[in-house]
Amino acid sequence: MADQILTQEELHRLFDYKDGHLYWKIKPSKCTSIGDKVGCLDTHNLYIKSSYKDKNYLVHRLVFAWHYGYFPKMIDHMNGIRFDNRIENLRAADDKSNQWNQKLHSRNTSNYKNVIFRKDKQRWACRFKVNGKHIMRGYFKTPEEANELAIKMRQEFHGQFAKDF
Repeated sequence: MADQILTQEELHRLFDYKDGHLYWKIKPSKCTSIGDKVGCLDTHNLYIKSSYKDKNYLVHRLVFAWHYGYFPKMIDHMNGIRFDNRIENLRAADDKSNQWNQKLHSRNTSNYKNVIFRKDKQRWACRFKVNGKHIMRGYFKTPEEANELAIKMRQEFHGQFAKDF
């Protein structure tokens, strides 16, 4: 999506922003009116998208640039809800930090992030990838005990991107 061509000035000319939504200030097409909410869910129902002058845009990227004047490489939805485009829920991110607050993987057996069962030890442990290397800390009888350490480790390694969901 080639969103870098839109400047903050152009975005302010095209849209109003209120409570996480953009509204058209112009009439971009026959089926859209001034004041209409911008965008619709994409085909996977993950993000809100829109188009302007035959180019496709993700609305959270437009909201971010509307406020800050640039398009970062990646934008993180802090609460994990991909269609919650309130500016206070959006922050610039990179690939690594954006992955830190992903939801639990479907194959997770502990129900906690970064907590795995070590069959060889018959114990639960905390596992993290730091600078491309896996580190393992602690061995516990229950996943809940391991999760207590995992929460502390996420704060240490992931900082503001640490999420427990």
